[in-house]
Amino acid sequence: MYRVIREGNYTGFPGFYGVLMRHCNTLPLSSNFKTMEKFIAAVDRVLEKNQFVLVYPEQGMWWNYRKPRPLQKGAFSFAARNNKPVLPVFITMEDSDVLDDDGFYVQEYTVHFCEPIYPDPNKKRAQNSCEMRDKNYEAWKAVYERTYGEKLTYSCDEEQSIKEKKAL
Repeated sequence: MYRVIREGNYTGFPGFYGVLMRHCNTLPLSSNFKTMEKFIAAVDRVLEKNQFVLVYPEQGMWWNYRKPRPLQKGAFSFAARNNKPVLPVFITMEDSDVLDDDGFYVQEYTVHFCEPIYPDPNKKRAQNSCEMRDKNYEAWKAVYERTYGEKLTYSCDEEQSIKEKKAL
């Protein structure tokens, strides 16, 4: 399995895990155009060989944020372009009964694997990538609502952010 990691996240990571990030099946997502051309070709080769690519389609992490976040189109474009499915994976969190050194409860994580989403061979790449992204979000939303027992809602700022990202 290969991992997509944004530059800066793998170059400055110290110690053993830094070595893994830099040298073990890492596909560096760069701001350099020439590097991105190589990145795209590498992702295509990996998918052609029926190997897996781990992508965080929300393109960032909000610490201890439990709701589904806006999804970027990149991972879904790669899947549609290569006629490959995406496997939505959503992680839920629950407070344990253990407090950390800062007085916060240590989180217990549950990894949820949803049904694969396949591109429709009769549709264009752009339409497939948008539909796959929307289906991924709906799968995450269903896991959220089932796990936390509440309807998924966002504040005004969160709602606007989701709409803006979806429009891209």
